[in-house]
Amino acid sequence: MREYTNLFAIICIVCLPIAMLLINLEVAAFDISFFKSKYEEYNIEDVTGISEENLMLITEKLLDYLKGKRENIIIFTEVGDKIEQVFEERELLHLKDVRELFRKGYIIKDLTLLLSIVSLIYIFYKDRIKLKKILIVTSLIQLILMGLLYILIYSDFYKYFTYFHKILFSNDLWLLNPKTDILIQMYPLEFFSSITYRIFVLFLSEILALLSIALLLPCRKHSSI
Repeated sequence: MREYTNLFAIICIVCLPIAMLLINLEVAAFDISFFKSKYEEYNIEDVTGISEENLMLITEKLLDYLKGKRENIIIFTEVGDKIEQVFEERELLHLKDVRELFRKGYIIKDLTLLLSIVSLIYIFYKDRIKLKKILIVTSLIQLILMGLLYILIYSDFYKYFTYFHKILFSNDLWLLNPKTDILIQMYPLEFFSSITYRIFVLFLSEILALLSIALLLPCRKHSSI
């Protein structure tokens, strides 16, 4: 049965951090209060000409769209002193791509979370000493990777933000005009820098909690065939 334990150990080391990261991404991406605070911080009402109330209504519809609760994101609102369509064709096409990424992300999150839970339960009953080691190794690997990634990203956020888009998108629809496109006016680079930092903090907190749990686990071996 040792080979099964080793297999589940590898699955856990790979899948658990992915599941945790995607859960944190979902939490950060759909926190409506975070959006409200950033709109105020970056004076988005003045930049877009859209009132705070309408910005929040647009945000709610946008998040529903990304969750798959809306078929489209064609919205009309008061911009300045006239009613306009909020997102134009290029923005709509990009948002469609973003929604597809979220859809795939949900699938990966659910799959890796399921595999992680099954693996942890199996190892817990078969070899608790190995479980302790796996959690410690997983935590330390993620702390190292997070440290390196943090240094890279915040040394030049725009550079790696661009790489991120080039990797995930097969087109250049994400290249929007901040003078005319409301989507990028609502979500400037600083917004994504803030949300990335927030995800880092959430993930770091959970990894440290996981490491603490691992260190507190008893060292007495419990193994069954």
